[in-house]
Amino acid sequence: MIQPLSDDYVGATQAAAILGISRVTLHRWVKQGVVRAYTLGPRRVLIKRTDLD
Repeated sequence: MIQPLSDDYVGATQAAAILGISRVTLHRWVKQGVVRAYTLGPRRVLIKRTDLD
């Protein structure tokens, strides 16, 4: 299991669960600029918890 970098960031799966949406919708929102995300490598997406409020 991958440990989180810090408590300030969550992965795409956790962010989608917090928002009550699917991961597909989350990735669409990131692409549209609705949610700001940071990438680590080709697949790892991190989102600040404060951006989810």
